[in-house]
Amino acid sequence: MYKSIFDELLRFNNEMNKYFGTNGTNRYNQKPSVNVYENQNEYLIVSKVPGVKKEDVALSVKDNVLHIAATRKPIADENAAMHLCERECGTFERNISFEDKIQADAISADMKDGMLYIKAPKVPETQPMTIAIN
Repeated sequence: MYKSIFDELLRFNNEMNKYFGTNGTNRYNQKPSVNVYENQNEYLIVSKVPGVKKEDVALSVKDNVLHIAATRKPIADENAAMHLCERECGTFERNISFEDKIQADAISADMKDGMLYIKAPKVPETQPMTIAIN
C-alpha cells in the first residue's frame, strides 16, 4: 500500500490529539459542565462526570465557595496501541461561589448515571424578633 505524506500528517495529528484537545487546549485542564439552580432554601448543583467513580470525586467548601474535583482514569490497556482518543482523562476541577451564605455542614451529594447532584442549603435568614415592653 502506498503512503503519502498526508497519511503521515494524519497519523501525527492523531498522536497529538491523544495529548491535546482538538482545539489546542490541554485535555487535563478541562472543567466539568455544571448547572446551578436556586430556590428559596437551597442551591442545586448538577455536574456531568461520566466515567468517574464516586471515590474519585472530592468536594470541599471554604469561604462560601464549593470546590469540585474529579479524576477520570483511562480504561484501556497501557500496552495497547491507541487508534482514536476522544475520551478525556485526568483531573477536572471547578469552583462555584454562592451569592447567599450556605450551610457547609449540611451539604449533601449523590451520583447517578454519570451525573453529580449536590444540594447546598442556604443559611436561614435572620428573622426580626419582636420584644414586648413591660
